[in-house]
Amino acid sequence: MEKFDKEIRKEMDTILPSINFSEKEKQGILSAASKKKKRFPIIPSLSFVVAFGIFALLTISFLPGNEKLELSPADTEEVEEKPDEAVEEKPVEEPAEEKEPEAPVEDSPKEVGLIDKEVLRSLSSNAFILNDGDQSYEVFLYLDEAENLSKADPEYFAHDEESAGEVMFFLAASGSPKATHQIHLSEELSTRGLTKDDSYSSIVEDLSTKTLLSLFKKIDEESYEYTGFIVEGGKLTLLDLGEQAGMLYRDSIKVIEKQYVQTVHYVPSAGPDESPHEYKTWKWNEDQASLEFFDSTKPDRVWDYEFTKWIEGDVHSQYVYFQTIKLTKELFSKISEGRLLGVEFALGDNIKEVKEKRSEMKDEHGFKGAVLSSYLDAGYIHLYDTGEIAEILLHRYQLKATKEDVIEILGPPTFEDVNDMDGGYLMEYEIENRLLFIAYREGGYVTIELK
Repeated sequence: MEKFDKEIRKEMDTILPSINFSEKEKQGILSAASKKKKRFPIIPSLSFVVAFGIFALLTISFLPGNEKLELSPADTEEVEEKPDEAVEEKPVEEPAEEKEPEAPVEDSPKEVGLIDKEVLRSLSSNAFILNDGDQSYEVFLYLDEAENLSKADPEYFAHDEESAGEVMFFLAASGSPKATHQIHLSEELSTRGLTKDDSYSSIVEDLSTKTLLSLFKKIDEESYEYTGFIVEGGKLTLLDLGEQAGMLYRDSIKVIEKQYVQTVHYVPSAGPDESPHEYKTWKWNEDQASLEFFDSTKPDRVWDYEFTKWIEGDVHSQYVYFQTIKLTKELFSKISEGRLLGVEFALGDNIKEVKEKRSEMKDEHGFKGAVLSSYLDAGYIHLYDTGEIAEILLHRYQLKATKEDVIEILGPPTFEDVNDMDGGYLMEYEIENRLLFIAYREGGYVTIELK
């Protein structure tokens, strides 16, 4: 112990003079070190190391009260304010942590309008299959209170009643268990006056790579209002026919060769010998995904377009004629080959070739002791026994040309007389050893037959 005191004092004499301890504080350090040393029964060879360690710790413990004695009071106050701790302000970071629960809130709008497809199927007024290229979709027309959907599917979170509209369409991709309310259509449908209390009918037909859904709102027994839809970019889209559509005569529309849409319209001002119907045609624009007005036909006689023979949705039915070929000088430029320019097949071809290549015939019936097979480009009159095409016929509503138009291009006819077939008139031309017959009625369009 005595040796220990000497060593400690020696170190104190070396170290402590540089620290402003009083004699009393030095004695306190020595006494505390002596007591600590007694608690560590160590071997003599380590006594000094331990003693010095104890001394160092005790000396440091005395420093806080004296280590800053040489600083000014102003400096001491700045240290005690601890500005660094105030800058940390951990509570500022807490709002950032609180934003994490907001993530589900951001996703929740995506769930708006979603409903179980099978639940919706049982509640919908109609369901349709529409294609957009290779992708197939189911479309549901819902005509009931929106709150009934929430009752049927507790997970259904509806749009507010004002924006939802009364006529609601839902779209579901093939294989998806959920259908999505097509809220973007609501305002337009409301503008068109479509309500859940109206009576509707529909026709679905393929149009190029898409499927056209035609919806008809019943106005009265003879008149319907038309609205069309396709799927474009994963959404149900209105396909507008513009003002030309007007009111349709009944729910009458059909797609021809997947590129033309034809409608029937009632003409109340038609006379006793006039057809009370007008036919309008639109052509599909694949690039623009739109229907462009193409042609309208108002028959000059009632029996030309008898509506009862025009079957809705049937491409093989009658009255598809519209202006597909122009009456020009070039039309007759290949008559020597038995061909009319713009008509695919020629005289001498076999009707079997036509039927093998074409999938859609408009009509077929007996005509002048042979068979007339009508297609969109022309009518082919062929023999019963051999099938050889003996005449090519262009209907008057395909050309929409008058007698005067023909004479302007071909000059005066070789022969002209009354047509025994229908009481009209007939002009005959002989061009490059081929006979061309032009049949017409006064003031009407001409029909051309090439033999």
